[in-house]
Amino acid sequence: MRNPRPDHRLCIVLLLVLISGCRGGADRDPQEAGAGVAEAAQCPLDGEVAIVTGAIAGGTEKQYFVLPVDIPAGTRRIEFLYGWSERGSLPTTGNDPNDTTVLDLGWWDQHGYRDPAGFRGWSGSRGARISAGAEPGYIEADKADRGYTAGPIEPGLWYAEIGVAVSSRDGADYELRVQCFSEGATQALAPDPVDPDHVANPNPGWYHGDFHMHGYHSHGAGADAFEMAEQARAAKLDVIFYTEYVVVAHWDQIGSAQRANPDLLFFPGREIISYFGHANTLGETRGVVEYRHGFEDVSMGQIQADAVAAGALFQINHPTNFDYPQLRNLCRGCQWEYDEDLNWNEVHTVEVVTGPPILEPGYVGGPDLPAAIQNPFIRTSIDFWHDKLQRGHKITAVSGSDSRGAEPPEQRNSLGYGANATAILSQSLSQANIRAAILAGRTFVKTLGVDESPHADMEAFDNTGQSVTYGGEIVLAEDAEATMRIAVRDGLGQRLMLYRNGTLVDARPITSENALIEFPIRRDPQAEGPLGTWWRFDIVASAPVFNGRPVVVPDQAITLIGNPVFLSGG
Repeated sequence: MRNPRPDHRLCIVLLLVLISGCRGGADRDPQEAGAGVAEAAQCPLDGEVAIVTGAIAGGTEKQYFVLPVDIPAGTRRIEFLYGWSERGSLPTTGNDPNDTTVLDLGWWDQHGYRDPAGFRGWSGSRGARISAGAEPGYIEADKADRGYTAGPIEPGLWYAEIGVAVSSRDGADYELRVQCFSEGATQALAPDPVDPDHVANPNPGWYHGDFHMHGYHSHGAGADAFEMAEQARAAKLDVIFYTEYVVVAHWDQIGSAQRANPDLLFFPGREIISYFGHANTLGETRGVVEYRHGFEDVSMGQIQADAVAAGALFQINHPTNFDYPQLRNLCRGCQWEYDEDLNWNEVHTVEVVTGPPILEPGYVGGPDLPAAIQNPFIRTSIDFWHDKLQRGHKITAVSGSDSRGAEPPEQRNSLGYGANATAILSQSLSQANIRAAILAGRTFVKTLGVDESPHADMEAFDNTGQSVTYGGEIVLAEDAEATMRIAVRDGLGQRLMLYRNGTLVDARPITSENALIEFPIRRDPQAEGPLGTWWRFDIVASAPVFNGRPVVVPDQAITLIGNPVFLSGG
């Protein structure tokens, strides 16, 4: 399956060394690809391979089209392969991400390519590839290739979906091969989802989650649900936000892993991989499957509305990652481009940290770096979040590893599940209470993971008896004053940075392992937005300890990101 972020470590290295020779996408004149629905191909039962061919125009990108295939009665197994070859007399180098072709593959069954009931899965550009010598993808009643949903094979028009992520300057020729077989299972397996009412711990307290976790359906070597639980436990996570790329197959497969790990909480979701931005939907929304922004009348605003109406939390992932012309196609669709097509009042969370928090020397076996650095997209993502807060959108900052669980054990602390973590103050470890805590903003981000970052309890209060923690609001007169009290554990030698409406206004050293720091806080009516005056803090370190050793960073590294408290006139 396609990894839309090929490797965060490699991409950050490329950013830092300012890749030479990359062609920006802006200088090309995109042409329209084939769109809509083509003429149906016939797939004979136990017969020859059905082959569909076509071409993608040079410069085409961020488009979808579907290829109908007539599946005959009696079919019990469908197998498929696809691929493409570059056109033109001048071969692409393969090194320029803006001069190559990438096509994604998905399947919809006889219910239709716009009916959620028809969605059979998506494998991006890594599965079932002819050129890669891969085994065919397949779908049967009781099993399916990763990324695809098993179920009975009903006759009628099925639809292979081709997503044109990007094409080279001269375009490409594509080929789809489909075979229909009468041998295969007839009895579908019963779905085994998690119990949405499961309570992993009935007690109130701080719980830790990774809001962006992939597994087997996102990567061939990715973890299954049992391995995911094992790695999450090792990282001291309590909540597993299980967010496979696009697909819903994992929803029906993780109940047994939840029962085998009753002290952990599986919180199912999915990552919406679009070509203009990535989002997570978190919650029991298996029936909301759309992701194809720009195809026919599909919009991200409608995808969001459907997911929220079904009860999901809507999260923007890595909003500023790789937003550079030279790198855009290394991480196709990673940066968020949907400001005009979204209800910002229904955006519940935003990732301010994604992937490895620290890039260590020699990380990728490529160009070495003179020193370790912090992930360069953390500060730009915080700026993105600050802008939304100031505009009046109360969005909770969270973090996600974006891991597939495929890292070797020695790299999991840096790259695996829980490489960064979000602390959640919840009444219990259950889907309902974790969701309520997120919506209330009772969280803070540990950029280096559960143990490597400090921990900070925070209370804001005034002399009238009002007292709140992260995400809370105090009604305060213009001339009144409140207090923010922060209890920091394991932050000795670091600094606490205080922000008012996104502007740094104070900093204090942390001088003990268990420090108590207080700030007076007031409203700022001249600068406050619709949410009032909001106050928040980060903790930073000049030489953070990571993986058990100090690392050198060019700037102060953020080790903790706090969600705000709000002072308003009521």
